[in-house]
Order: sequence, then C-alpha cells, then structure tokens
Amino acid sequence: RDDISGGDTRCTVKNCTGISAPAYGTLGDCPTNGILTHDSSCTLSCNAGFELTGEGPSCNAGVLTNTGQCIACDAGTYSEAGSTSCTDCDAGTADLDSNPATVCTNCVAGTYSSTGSTSCDNCIAGTTDNDTDPSTPCEDCGDTQYSEAGSTQCEDHATCSDPREYLDGESISS
Repeated sequence: RDDISGGDTRCTVKNCTGISAPAYGTLGDCPTNGILTHDSSCTLSCNAGFELTGEGPSCNAGVLTNTGQCIACDAGTYSEAGSTSCTDCDAGTADLDSNPATVCTNCVAGTYSSTGSTSCDNCIAGTTDNDTDPSTPCEDCGDTQYSEAGSTQCEDHATCSDPREYLDGESISS
C-alpha cells in the first residue's frame, strides 16, 4: 500500500480491557485478568436468586460490548448459583420464604398450588384433595357430601328421619 511509510506492515490486535463481573454475578468463563482478546466473547453467571439479561462481554477491534446484568428473580421462582434464568416453582410447590435463592417448598396433602405459586392454599370447605397430590386442583364434594377446609376426603351428609332429632350430634328429643 502507498500509505504505509517506513516499510512497517505489522498490524496490532486491539484487545478489550475492563471486563468486570456484574452486580450479583461472576465472570463465568471470562478471563480473570479483565482482558478479552479480539474477536472473542465470554459468559457471565449470576448468584442464586438472580437471572442474566442482556449479552455477556464480547470484543471486536478493541471495542468492548457488555450488556449483561443480573436481576432478581420474581416471587414464585428460584435460581441456583451460576444459573442464567429463573425457574417457576412447579405445581404442588411454592416459594414460601420469598427467597428466590432457595428452591421451592413441597406443599402438603389437603392443599393446592399452581405453577409459580407463593403459597400452598388449603382446599376450601366443600372441596377435597382426593388424590393427596397438591399439584392437582381440589375437587368439589358434590351435593350429597361435605368437607372441612384442607380435607383429603369428602364425608357423607348425616341423614335424620326427623331433622329435629339431632343438633350437633346430640339428641334434642325430650
């Protein structure tokens, strides 16, 4: 080329400097010295309870691009350390401690929770958890049966020949 003077035809590769871990995260597979070589990239990872948004660091001709951020997971979700995304609590589990850094808690029989729940809700009176599986909705007892809240089975209504015969299980006859 005519614009090169002195015969120096060497090119200098421009690396990128200043790579740092995002708040609530780590550098993942990025170099720990903070220098990324030309035409390369690396990944970031987030602490438990956070998910990665944006893109990790990349270097092109000495220009560093890094939009990666770690943001807190929403209620009803969780993530483990090093994760890049939040996971919904499965049906039958719930985020009872409101801490997205801990896994969801299993609900007990007589309760129900849908995906992404923050509570295990008792089956309401008149419904039951027949299969004792908190990931399936509570079922209606129907007209001929009843149940208390949080029940795992429906009971038959008591039948009396004279409705005045019993009150709270005790005879009211004179």
